[in-house]
Amino acid sequence: MRAPRKLGPRRSVISRLAIAATMLGLAACTGAETQQTTEGEGGREVNIAFSTSVPAGEDSRVILMGVERAAQDLGPVRFTFEPPANYDPIAAQRQTTDLLSTRPDAMAIAPQPPDVWQRTLTQVADQVEAVTYQAKPVGTADQVGNAVIRTYVGANDTTLGREALRATIDNARLGPETTGTVLLGTCVPQTVGSLYERVQGFRQAVAERLPRAQIKEFDSKPEPRENINAWEAAIQSTPDAVVGIGACDQDGASLHNIKTRSGARLAAGALETPPEVLRGLREGTIAAAVSDNYWLMGYITTRLLVERARGGPELPEGFIDTGFTVVNRDNVDQIEQRNSTPETLASGYAPRVEELFGDLAKHVRPLAEAW
Repeated sequence: MRAPRKLGPRRSVISRLAIAATMLGLAACTGAETQQTTEGEGGREVNIAFSTSVPAGEDSRVILMGVERAAQDLGPVRFTFEPPANYDPIAAQRQTTDLLSTRPDAMAIAPQPPDVWQRTLTQVADQVEAVTYQAKPVGTADQVGNAVIRTYVGANDTTLGREALRATIDNARLGPETTGTVLLGTCVPQTVGSLYERVQGFRQAVAERLPRAQIKEFDSKPEPRENINAWEAAIQSTPDAVVGIGACDQDGASLHNIKTRSGARLAAGALETPPEVLRGLREGTIAAAVSDNYWLMGYITTRLLVERARGGPELPEGFIDTGFTVVNRDNVDQIEQRNSTPETLASGYAPRVEELFGDLAKHVRPLAEAW
């Protein structure tokens, strides 16, 4: 398969990193600003701004690689990508209005949680072409009619959560006769939004696969050290725990570390694949993991906005599903190899990019199907 379409020669990238640790994908809550300009012969230079309230981590590192590749393929493109150090939706919205004042050609926003972002999203939509990625433009499917930004590039988080726990239960060989407690962690408890939807997916999987089990949901905390402490307390206070899984990437890492140190016997699943989860999949402390296809989020979002800014087609209204990857002991080496460099990621996802942009309309679903 050929690589994603290139409109101009790939040239050197001028990059400024404010905090190098984040760009290396470390799990610490550190923020970074990346400003890049790519060269090429794709048309006039386009300025794209990314804004998110999702803290810097492995997801933003991989999204950035997708953004970079699209910017290189379509250059000249200038973009700003600034994941925050901590989860603070109010500060993230101030950042968004600051970016808007720089007069970008288009913006991509991850509004988490969407309910508190509506005024800012309206301000953005009134001034520039915009899409949301990683987080939906409204909180629930019945609010879709009120969405001011009508394009969402990302995953169905309910499906993501359901498939992650299904895979965990199946790989752990737990049958419907299993009793005990399923521990569900949420690092930022919500009543709407992506993390809430993932937990609803977990609940669906429990009802389907483990109908005799009980559910215990708890606040697993966003900061890594607090997250480990929360999981240790939950496991110690639940002697009949049979499965544990959390809605955030740090939950899987904590479960691996606790099981390695203490020998806790509950089956563990994970969302996302930080290094600890990859080790856990190899060593058997993690039964299965499901990871968003973050590279696709970054690439598709950037390409849509750049092509539109140059006078291309209107942004498609609806949900562009970037999907997810199920990872277990059998394919963990293959997935890690795919994710190892910007080049292997680009070649690994090239068939999906070619298929999607070969017939974009075919791959745009109604926005309500994102729930």
